[in-house]
Amino acid sequence: MREQCNLRNIGIFIVITMCLVGMMSPAMTQSSNVIPSTPLYMYGPVFHENNIFCESLIVYESTKGFSKSTENEIYNLTVLVDPENRVKESDEGNFANDNLPDLDVNEIEAYYTNTDIRYLNLNNDVKVKITNHGSINTVPFEIKLVVNAEDVDIKTIPALEPNSSTYVVFNWTPIYNVTRPPINAYQVSENFTLHAIVDQENRIIESNETNNMMTVNVSALWNGRMGGNGVLGEPYITTLHHGMLHGGTIYTFGDSYKYWKYAVQPGNPYTVKYNVTLPPGTKVELANIYTYFEWFVTEQPKAEVTFATPDGENHLSIEGWYWDRAYAFIFGPFLWGVLKYDVTQYINGNGTYNFSLKHDGGPKYFVDGALLFLVYRDESEPLMEYWVSEGADLIGGRDIEYLRYEDTTAKAEFTGGEIDIANVTNVTLFSVVNWGFQTDLWFNGHLLGKDCFTSIHPYQEEIAQYNVTMIPAEYLNSTYNLVEMEFRGNCRNMPANAFLVVEYKKDER
Repeated sequence: MREQCNLRNIGIFIVITMCLVGMMSPAMTQSSNVIPSTPLYMYGPVFHENNIFCESLIVYESTKGFSKSTENEIYNLTVLVDPENRVKESDEGNFANDNLPDLDVNEIEAYYTNTDIRYLNLNNDVKVKITNHGSINTVPFEIKLVVNAEDVDIKTIPALEPNSSTYVVFNWTPIYNVTRPPINAYQVSENFTLHAIVDQENRIIESNETNNMMTVNVSALWNGRMGGNGVLGEPYITTLHHGMLHGGTIYTFGDSYKYWKYAVQPGNPYTVKYNVTLPPGTKVELANIYTYFEWFVTEQPKAEVTFATPDGENHLSIEGWYWDRAYAFIFGPFLWGVLKYDVTQYINGNGTYNFSLKHDGGPKYFVDGALLFLVYRDESEPLMEYWVSEGADLIGGRDIEYLRYEDTTAKAEFTGGEIDIANVTNVTLFSVVNWGFQTDLWFNGHLLGKDCFTSIHPYQEEIAQYNVTMIPAEYLNSTYNLVEMEFRGNCRNMPANAFLVVEYKKDER
């Protein structure tokens, strides 16, 4: 018996054309949940030649297995003639059609950019190879990526020729739901199981249905040199101080410029002199010193700190500190960060103030600058509102982990209060990045400058750098403002501070 079948879905009717060698009843087809065993209509035989009787048309009616709400849906129907072998035939092996496609998932590769590593909380690529080992083209089919039993994405392949392959690339973010791993962690990683499944609904009849899925196990690594904690989007530089008063601000690195990669170790204190000039009759509202350190500590640097004023010397306790680290790769265990000291009560007027930081045990570390930021109250000056954001966000360059620029962007947010934008006269943004070379600055999506940070040392880049920019009032949002510091260079840097000062029209508030 030779059968040739052309199948098409017309409403709820299944139309089959077959040719028979010898005489048999077309009712002997196999019943299923779609096609009943008895046809609704039979026409023929209409052709008789060389003992071949061809039934030109057999019509079955089915109300099962089809959705009336789905248009242009493709179904694969298998029709078996004489499935119980009741008819003795010269060839019992021609039920199956070897002229079929054979889809095979034979390669899965997960990676970040051009590395062989996957990074947690960053967008990675998963490349899947599909091969058609069959002898005919496929119709369009779907390929699905599943990770840890959760669907990631489904893509459609238009068609695939016989004995040919194609690649599909999925975007995948391996999530690690922490803000940052513990300070003493190293090589933080998570394991994931990836499944690539082709034609999961079995809409294509294949010569081999067992090779439509492939599974691989991979790990993804925490890269501490990404901006913040990656796609979860939480900034590491956040608002710690916010206020509104009549007055002004002072920011100075003093004579920090005289140092470059200065090692704080026994016998080598880090000292900075600040010359402070305040308008007459003012009162200091806030004054902090931020010291930017790098290498070679794995915990909070040990320091004995004094602050000498015209009235005498004072011992300072640390007000707070911020840190970040790579966690992996070169220098992975070592911290970069900021030591913060509150000197508000010690600055009472004009004069010279001396800050001294002495090594107090543990390994040596390097200090790259010490910033004094001061807010003073003066009722004769315009009303102003200020925000102070603090933190530490170590960023890696493209020469080490090949990070994309969107992943080497540190975010600093300003929160608290509500800006009366209609009455704003001046907006000033002051930002600090340790090793701030090749860093672009953005404010609420507006590019303020490219490679626009200035080193406190006249000839060295690997030291604290800053930017002061006047911002148009129309760039402001009333309740939430965001600064982005995008590192586009090699090596590394560490955004740490952002200060926003908004001045209002007189007598308006």
